[in-house]
Amino acid sequence: MMQIAELRNHRSHRRGSAGQQRKRDMERSIRIDALAFNNRARTEGLTARQSAELLHLRSATLGAWERAFESHQLEPQPLGRKAKDSGDEGRKDVLAAMMLFGPDVGVEPLQKLFPDMGRNEIAYHQLRFRSLVRRAGRTLVYTLRWLCIGTVWAMDFYHPPKPVDNRYPAVLCVRDLASGYVLLNLPVPNMELVHVADALTSLFARHGPPLVLKSDNAFDVTKVYPH
Repeated sequence: MMQIAELRNHRSHRRGSAGQQRKRDMERSIRIDALAFNNRARTEGLTARQSAELLHLRSATLGAWERAFESHQLEPQPLGRKAKDSGDEGRKDVLAAMMLFGPDVGVEPLQKLFPDMGRNEIAYHQLRFRSLVRRAGRTLVYTLRWLCIGTVWAMDFYHPPKPVDNRYPAVLCVRDLASGYVLLNLPVPNMELVHVADALTSLFARHGPPLVLKSDNAFDVTKVYPH
């Protein structure tokens, strides 16, 4: 009975004959046990029908298993059509779609996106993706949030797609991290520290200096404001 329960609950993540192998092996083991019981019951004087009834089987089913055992030892045979494989490109496309829509996207929406891919193949990729997401979700992640407005600023240079006013290829951006408020977007001709000094002098006069001033672009703020 434990074998039967395990057989019902077993669900393989693999496709094709490899995915069926464990289930087919368990089926073979159960059928051989049933044939062994039938042989013992027959020696005790029971008929084939009575033996089958005790096993909750039809006598025709038990007879078919006997013939299969005599023919090929009940060697497991994969069921269904051969699994279709869309290859690496198809797999990557489905995984990209699930990364876009999230692990909860169903098989039917994915089928509409990939009509040439079989439902079982999509379900297989979906199952694998969800398994990967669950495993990745066990990673411990630390998040730093600044809660007090005005205490921590971040500044960085960035390059817009085109120079501002056709003159300034870079922009100095200063942002308050707790509020997300942009304190300054200053177009500059280059990324020299002199522009940083002028910008910070103006901001400090207007808002007062922050507790922490961080730079994401690896320039040394202490050369401008040592304290």
